[in-house]
Amino acid sequence: MIRPCEASDLHAIYAIINDAAQAYKGVIPEDRWHDPYMSLEELEREIAQGVGFWGCEEGGELIGVIGLQHVQDVSLIRHAYVRTGRQRQGVSTRLLAHLRTLTAHPMLVGTWADAVWAIRFYQKHGFRLVCPEEKDRLLRKYWSIPERQVETSVVLADERWFGDEIVDTLVKRGEELLARPFETIQFTANAEADALLNDLDHYPHAYVIACLMDRQIKAERAWLIPYLIQERVGSFAFAVLRDLSLDRVHSLMREPEPLHWLLNAMAKTLFLAIQRIGDQYSGDASRIWRGTPSSATLVRRFLEFHGAGPKIATMAANILVRDFKIPVSDKYSIDISPDRHVRRVFVRLGLARKGASNEELTYVARELHPTYPGIFDLSLWEIGKSWCHSRSSECDQCYLQQYCPTAGTRTHGATGT
Repeated sequence: MIRPCEASDLHAIYAIINDAAQAYKGVIPEDRWHDPYMSLEELEREIAQGVGFWGCEEGGELIGVIGLQHVQDVSLIRHAYVRTGRQRQGVSTRLLAHLRTLTAHPMLVGTWADAVWAIRFYQKHGFRLVCPEEKDRLLRKYWSIPERQVETSVVLADERWFGDEIVDTLVKRGEELLARPFETIQFTANAEADALLNDLDHYPHAYVIACLMDRQIKAERAWLIPYLIQERVGSFAFAVLRDLSLDRVHSLMREPEPLHWLLNAMAKTLFLAIQRIGDQYSGDASRIWRGTPSSATLVRRFLEFHGAGPKIATMAANILVRDFKIPVSDKYSIDISPDRHVRRVFVRLGLARKGASNEELTYVARELHPTYPGIFDLSLWEIGKSWCHSRSSECDQCYLQQYCPTAGTRTHGATGT
């Protein structure tokens, strides 16, 4: 039976701790060993400071104990011990499993670096070692222990702690991207094409059309299309585009070589986009985002274009807000745009399950950061594009390596999610 310990259990807890702690003798640094390992006064002080003990009782006798201490935003596992004669019988596993039901906070446990059996036990139950630098920070923040003990200890954390650290790091990166001043955005490898796309004052329709072309081809190719159309027409002035017939648009998209493999669909999308900008926005596409609209209004206006689904609409809104620094009244409706890179990294980071639909990924992002779900988008895309590849990964280059549950598990030539 697992039950909370009472004041009358104090001497039994004391006996269990000092009996089981004999395993440390001759293993941990000599200057850290005491006999008894924990005095009764120290145990009473720990309880007074908020360590609550739970015990495993059999036949009216406590045979194992485990402590739980809530400190700030985490829960610490403290003083988990089982009587020597009752070890390797699943008692520690039962105690830990019960403890995990008592808190929704991330869980941390500290133990001696030389206590390899304890480390293996927690690793078996899903805990992972944090890096040395993080270990030192955590021990100083959440524990009250001597500096020598900090030097000779390790910290293991559960999946919730690692998940929270991943989310916090991604949000911080997203906030950095949002706060940095405007710089010319490199959509393609062509400086002239990028100049056209960045000129929202004179050619805002180029940006809108490029977003609509970004379907089922590499982004760099899609974003080149406005520039290539300009070369074929001789101008990208809206008045010139407005005079183009559907047949002429189709011809421009087709010759001398096709600009998109979905030729008919994309020609129609481009033509109808020009018509909508002319009819709805008087030929000025910047009216889509002018006047500090709400994020819902901005996304909805992009959704009204033929061929624009939620992925394209949220991508278009996100780039405007994050990169072009277009002001909006809120960011609640700017979601992530799950492409293959975003999906792969989301799953490998443990933030979403393998096989999750785009809708599920969208709601995961909303759950993690409701005020601006799309804050994850570029960070995840950059990680997937730069390091977290489909068949191999350069984990040592990624700033999430120390938190990622799959870091170092993929090698060149291995298939991946």
